[in-house]
Amino acid sequence: MSLDRTAMRSMMMIALTIAQEIMSSEVDDTYVWYPEPGRGTGTFSARDTWRALHPYPVEVVWHKAVWFSGRIPKHAFISWVAARDRMVTRDRLLRWGLTVPSACMLCVSNQENREHLFFDCAYSN
Repeated sequence: MSLDRTAMRSMMMIALTIAQEIMSSEVDDTYVWYPEPGRGTGTFSARDTWRALHPYPVEVVWHKAVWFSGRIPKHAFISWVAARDRMVTRDRLLRWGLTVPSACMLCVSNQENREHLFFDCAYSN
């Protein structure tokens, strides 16, 4: 539905009559940026904005058990992802709404999830 020209003109006239006068000033407007109340220098910083939007996560106390100097990177990565329960297993794919079979790819006897793959699967054992 589109407005005809007369209705559009009427709306514009109403909007213009209630508009406030623009204030003139000799001083330019300035913008002050505080990503967190009471903190910051007042100038925009991409780093401070990122930190305000993505605060530091809680430190994981067991990180040295995975990320030590003699680690094998592939093993450390899999251990970290598994410990954080971020592995893309079939139970997660089903929760995301994907249509996949729920059976374990390795043993085809139980539902595939993190606990099954690492502790219960006869094939991976």
